[in-house]
Amino acid sequence: MELKPTLIGKTREELAEAVVALGHPAFRAKQLWHWLYWRGVTDFDAMSNLSKPFRADLAAAYDISRPTVSQSLNSTDGTAKWLLSYPDGQETETVHIPETDRGTLCV
Repeated sequence: MELKPTLIGKTREELAEAVVALGHPAFRAKQLWHWLYWRGVTDFDAMSNLSKPFRADLAAAYDISRPTVSQSLNSTDGTAKWLLSYPDGQETETVHIPETDRGTLCV
């Protein structure tokens, strides 16, 4: 099974290029940015102010899923460790270390 490329992590300019490559106006990238990064949606159907044909084109060409947490460990000091799994089978370990005035996230 071939994985679709993801839109997650793309800049506004890269989103505009992707939108135009699908035959849609570049201004739609601003709306797409809002749904992906402001609202955090993981399903094109949730993007209610985008036309159904545009959503269908996006869904046919791209993925917007996020990694899943396959393991989660929490320490008594508040430190949290997560093992993230990606659709391609790769995994990433992340650790959040809380401080009194900030937090540190290691990937």
